[in-house]
This record gives sequence, C-alpha cells and structure tokens, in this order.
Amino acid sequence: MRQLRKASITSIQVLGMVMDRLRKYWESVWREFQGKHTTWLQRWEDMRRIHR
Repeated sequence: MRQLRKASITSIQVLGMVMDRLRKYWESVWREFQGKHTTWLQRWEDMRRIHR
C-alpha cells in the first residue's frame, strides 16, 4: 500500500511537470496565434472595405 501511494505521488509530480510544460507551450502557441489572427482579421477588414 505504501509503495502504491509513493508511485501515485511520483506520477502526480510527473503529471504536474508535463501539464506545466504543456501550459507554457500552449501559452506561446496561443500568443503567436493571436498575433497572426489579429493581422489576418485586419487584412480581412481591409478586403471587405475595398470590396464595398
């Protein structure tokens, strides 16, 4: 029982590390996507303005 608890604690720690790394990765991806998305939206607005 004690070994199982120790294993679950280490797996939780590993999961926490993985989740933290994933969160940082997604934050960088989201920031990059937002930057591209805003420029894309501005381009789309310009195109709509030209077509009117």
